[in-house]
Amino acid sequence: MAFRQGILGGITILIFTTGCTSNAERAFMMGCVAHESMKEQCECAYEELVDHYSEEQLEKMNEGYVPPDFLNQMESAAMSCKA
Repeated sequence: MAFRQGILGGITILIFTTGCTSNAERAFMMGCVAHESMKEQCECAYEELVDHYSEEQLEKMNEGYVPPDFLNQMESAAMSCKA
């Protein structure tokens, strides 16, 4: 449950953060990692998103765009990264 809440926090920050992909990753990790023990899961989830979305799509998400499949992708990433 905490991991899922962390992922949702990461999503929110990712969507509302502007800048390059590395800034998006930092923002995602800051929102996702509620506890140090979650760091690996959050890194995994971010990598799953990077594998699915192009750099252009990630930049659009930084500007507030939410792809139609985003929630499904986040759920899939969370499930595949769950330890």
